[in-house]
Order: sequence, then C-alpha cells, then structure tokens
Amino acid sequence: MSLIRRDRRWGIDPFQEVSRLENEMRNLFSNVFGDRELAVTDRTFAPLVDVRELETEFIVEADIPGFKKEDITIDVTSETVEISAEQKAEKEEKEEKDEGRYLRQERCAFKFYRAISLPSTVNTEEIKSTFKDGTLTLTLPKLPGTGKKRLKL
Repeated sequence: MSLIRRDRRWGIDPFQEVSRLENEMRNLFSNVFGDRELAVTDRTFAPLVDVRELETEFIVEADIPGFKKEDITIDVTSETVEISAEQKAEKEEKEEKDEGRYLRQERCAFKFYRAISLPSTVNTEEIKSTFKDGTLTLTLPKLPGTGKKRLKL
C-alpha cells in the first residue's frame, strides 16, 4: 500500500481520492479476472440528446445506435417527452462443434429510459418523428400562445 501525500494547507482532494480508489479497484479486478470484463447480462444507458427551441416548435434529436425502430417507445405529454427502448439479447443454443465457442462475448441486452422536460406546452396531436441511421428526430409543435413572451414596461 502506498502512502498518500497530504498537503497541510489544503488537505486531501476528495475527488482525486475517489478517482484513485476507482483505479485501484479496476486494477484489482483486472489482476483477478485477467483481461476479461465482469459478466453483464443487462446494460442500461442514457442516449445523448439535443433539444432545440425554435419559434414555433421544439426539435429533439437522440442518438440511439443499434436499436430498431420497433424497439423504441415514445410517450409525449404536453410538457414532457419520454423515450425508452429495450433490446433483448438473442440467445441461441448452438453446438460447439458446428459454430465454435466464444472467446469473448460482449454484446448483450440493452435498455434505456430518458425523460425530457420542455419549457412550454406542445401540441401532442401534430408531433412528427423520424428514425434514420440510429438518430431519432422528434418535431414537437408548440401550442399557440404558450411560448415565452417579453413584456415592455
């Protein structure tokens, strides 16, 4: 175990200590299990999302690579967009002699959920969506009279 140098003026940086601990744990597991990752059967992530506000609508773009559009669910209320998807792992029983054996298998089931609050009310009847090349695009028209208004005094 190594000694931690302590700066007497400022003390120990807690963020640096957490990072150091994380690295030590990662090294410990890599020494015990070798190069292999720990087995994970179900992974959750949050997609990257861009939300733009135009004068009459909101545009929401989410990167969802590896999913089919049948796997994606979109729920919209007047002020919230919820995007979720689940991709089940395909499990096939194969005989080792015909298909070989896995040396490394990292692809598995993925799922995500993302809720986005909008600053004004949208017209849920006129929403448009497209899904192309792993990017989901939602066009959410604003209801008239619900946007931001600047008053002059």
